[in-house]
Amino acid sequence: SFISGLSNTQYHQLIQEGAFNNYAIQGLYTPGSTFKLISSTAELQTGILSANKLIDDTGTFTVPGCLQSVNHGCVFHDDDNSAAGLINLPTALTVSSDYYFYNLGYLFWSQTNKYGQTPIQDVAAKYGLSQTTNIDLPNEVQGRVDSPAVRKALHAEAPKAFPHVSWFTGDNIEMAFGQGTTALTPIALANAYATFANGGTRYAPEVAAAIINPHGKVVIRYAPRVLGHVSLPPGVRNPILEGLTGVVNNPRGTAYGPFHSI
Repeated sequence: SFISGLSNTQYHQLIQEGAFNNYAIQGLYTPGSTFKLISSTAELQTGILSANKLIDDTGTFTVPGCLQSVNHGCVFHDDDNSAAGLINLPTALTVSSDYYFYNLGYLFWSQTNKYGQTPIQDVAAKYGLSQTTNIDLPNEVQGRVDSPAVRKALHAEAPKAFPHVSWFTGDNIEMAFGQGTTALTPIALANAYATFANGGTRYAPEVAAAIINPHGKVVIRYAPRVLGHVSLPPGVRNPILEGLTGVVNNPRGTAYGPFHSI
C-alpha cells in the first residue's frame, strides 16, 4: 500500500491505529515497578525510613484502620503472592517487593503534616517525569504523575472517565509503586534512570550531536543541555544502586535468571 499509494481511507485508519506514532516519545504507559526508583529516592531524601530499616513483607498489606465494610481496597497483595520476609530497601528493590512500597505509600500519606501531600511526586518532578524531556524531536508528549491535583484535573476534563476526585490512602499506596493514573513515556523514564546513573544531573536527550557539511566541516555542534538536578548523596544513591544491581546479580533478583542462565 505504501508503494502504490495510500488511499485517504487507509491513511486515516492508520492514523487512528497509531501507526505513525513515535511511541518512545509519544506513548504513555503505566510504569509499575520501574517507578520504585522515584519512591526510593523520596524515602531516603526525607528519611521517613532508613535504607536498612527491616520491613516484614508478609505478601499481603492491609491498610491500618481501614474498614472493609466501608472502604474498598483495604488489602493489597504482592504481585506474585509470595512473602519476601524481613527486607530492607536494597532487598525490596532486588526482589521487587510490592509490600515494601505499599507500606511506604501509606507512611507518606499518614504523615502529610510532616512531609506534605506530594513528597514522591516532588521527586518525580526533579527526575523530569511530569514534563517533557526536551529531546530534539517534534511532538513529544508530557507524562503524568498521579496526585490529588491531577485527579481533580482529570475529573474536570473527563468526568465520566475519571469519576473520582477524592484522594485516599489507597491512592497514595498505588501511586508509590507506579500505578493509579500515572502514565509516562519510555524516553522520560529512561532519562530518569540516566539521571540516577550519572549521579543526579538531568540532561535533555540528544538525537543529533552535530551538523556537518558535505565537506566534513562541523557547522553546528550541540553541547549537553542540563535541565535539572536530583540530590543523590552517597547515603541516598548507594542503597538504591545496590538494590538495582541486585536485580541482575543477586540470586533473589527478579532478572537474575536471564543474565546467568547458560
